[in-house]
Amino acid sequence: MRFGHYVFELGGKDFTEAEKATIIKEIAKGKTTKSIAERINRHVVTVTRFLQNLSKRKPPSDRGIRKSVSKRDMYRLKRNLRKMPEATSKRIFKEAGLPDVPKTTRNCILGKLGSMKTMIKRPSLTPKHKLLRMEWSRKYMKTNMKFVILFTDESRASLDGPDGWAKGCAFNGDNCLNRMRRQQGGGGVMIWGGIIGNVINGPFRVPEGLK
Repeated sequence: MRFGHYVFELGGKDFTEAEKATIIKEIAKGKTTKSIAERINRHVVTVTRFLQNLSKRKPPSDRGIRKSVSKRDMYRLKRNLRKMPEATSKRIFKEAGLPDVPKTTRNCILGKLGSMKTMIKRPSLTPKHKLLRMEWSRKYMKTNMKFVILFTDESRASLDGPDGWAKGCAFNGDNCLNRMRRQQGGGGVMIWGGIIGNVINGPFRVPEGLK
């Protein structure tokens, strides 16, 4: 298709033997690549590439690596994303049988299915946990529960709970999961102290494993 004095390619078809012979003859006569392209109705860039020695070009570094996924692969990816919402894109694709997909392709595909989310940074403290603690306080501490109670847990008090560093790809519409352990290790110690009457008791270091 011609537009002014430019020639645009309608497809990526290869040169015919007649076109190759014409290019070689015309270039031997000293013709320019632009005039040759107009004569055979091809783009000038296509003719220029043909004249280069393509056998010496370096092959792509990602040759042989799969860059697309099938419908069945997409089904497996959705299933793994539901089962492992906190997993990385590499693990999700590996479990789906696609271990060699480039990172850019993984992010592009998972970006259509879900999004990267930060896991919830605190352990779950359900109403059942609170009720059990109140019952224990009434029985053993003789507490009347007429004042405001601040509930906490030993995981956060001793810095053994989650650090909130972990991120993972979650399916669109799904809620984030609670992460119960630290990602980067570490932790801390629990220190207890109290006032009984006019006497200060402690502080004491609570032994590990003591609840």
